[in-house]
Amino acid sequence: MSMSASSTSLGRYEVMIHRVVQESPSVITLYFEQPSGFLYAAGQYITVFFDDTDISEGKAYSLSSQPDDLDLSITVKKVGLFSGRLHGMRAGDTLCISSAYGMFNAFSDAPLVALAAGVGIAPIYSIIRHDVLHGSNRPIQLIYTNTIDNEIVFKKELDRLMHYADGLGVRYIVTRQNDSEYAGPRMNGTDIAREFPDRMVCICGTVDFVRDMRRQLVVAGVREEDIMTEVFFETKGVVS
Repeated sequence: MSMSASSTSLGRYEVMIHRVVQESPSVITLYFEQPSGFLYAAGQYITVFFDDTDISEGKAYSLSSQPDDLDLSITVKKVGLFSGRLHGMRAGDTLCISSAYGMFNAFSDAPLVALAAGVGIAPIYSIIRHDVLHGSNRPIQLIYTNTIDNEIVFKKELDRLMHYADGLGVRYIVTRQNDSEYAGPRMNGTDIAREFPDRMVCICGTVDFVRDMRRQLVVAGVREEDIMTEVFFETKGVVS
């Protein structure tokens, strides 16, 4: 029997998980029902609540789904007790979530460079899919870094999207696996600014990754107002 989503309080909803997909050894995607009247923009995030924990404020996770999907989804790396609990959930379990928030989307047709590290791909994946599925041909270059090949999340889907969007390019970087076809040096903001001038930039990853990339881009001449950032933390934050 299917249980419909219900609002438990203003801006909070109880939803049923429909499926869980193991994306990599450390990352899963939870797909769950979209509550009636729930609205969001590609790139936004929600808060997940477990009221029986001592984290009453919950933790925030970027939506990896995009607004035309039937289900909502979050993509979670197992790094602590909270994310570990999410990794233990199965289809049929229920989850308490908030409304959607966040401004990680410029809502612009300007050419875009997207820089992602690890599970920081989640909101960028949402933005890219929304653009492609709506027929946008604006130039988007995704540069996506991971430590090893099997931690690259959404690779098949991203490769498939490139066949549908002439303006989409995807470049993978693997930093700790010498036999990877994507093995290469760490991402460099100066080189990116030179290769892709006059573009908006969105960055999502760890605190260090986002801080370093933003600083390098600004020093290389990218205007601060053309850079959007989202950060995830090892124990709490946007993607935790």
